[in-house]
Amino acid sequence: MARENDLIDAPTKQLTPIHPTPDLSAEIARTVQKQPGDRIKCRRVAANTYRCNWFAPEHAAEDQGLCFLDTYRIRDSRFLRVQKTNGQLVIEDLTLANN
Repeated sequence: MARENDLIDAPTKQLTPIHPTPDLSAEIARTVQKQPGDRIKCRRVAANTYRCNWFAPEHAAEDQGLCFLDTYRIRDSRFLRVQKTNGQLVIEDLTLANN
């Protein structure tokens, strides 16, 4: 059984980044087409694969009494393969490729 001091004195291992390429999530969210009022959330799921969700405002009915509350629903969701070539994003929609 390891003692507490053995764990503290154990050599630390240098961690290497999981993804050697830069995360392009923010740039993708600014680049993809959107409708007025859309909010885009883009997250990296693999080295050059991203999941993007388009959130559209959903207006509450007047009788619900929550007209002051902004709610959003997912209007669209896509898996994208993205690479940056010569300073430009090259976006391939993997969602359509599988349909």
